[in-house]
Amino acid sequence: MRAITRLYPLHHQPDEQPAEPKRIGETVFDSSLHPADSAQLTALHRLGKHSGAPSWRARLSALWRRLCA
Repeated sequence: MRAITRLYPLHHQPDEQPAEPKRIGETVFDSSLHPADSAQLTALHRLGKHSGAPSWRARLSALWRRLCA
């Protein structure tokens, strides 16, 4: 069984209320995926994450720690 996170928009039309309250990141369990497909999906997800350069906030924080040490 694989957990899939469904993301809903935060907005709706002002003249109509949503039928049921939607939560951000609602988890839906999908048992239709074969275990091999699930493993491949997990591997592709890991490959998609890139380790980019640290943000300016992280760099500034590291500089501040070096200066204060």
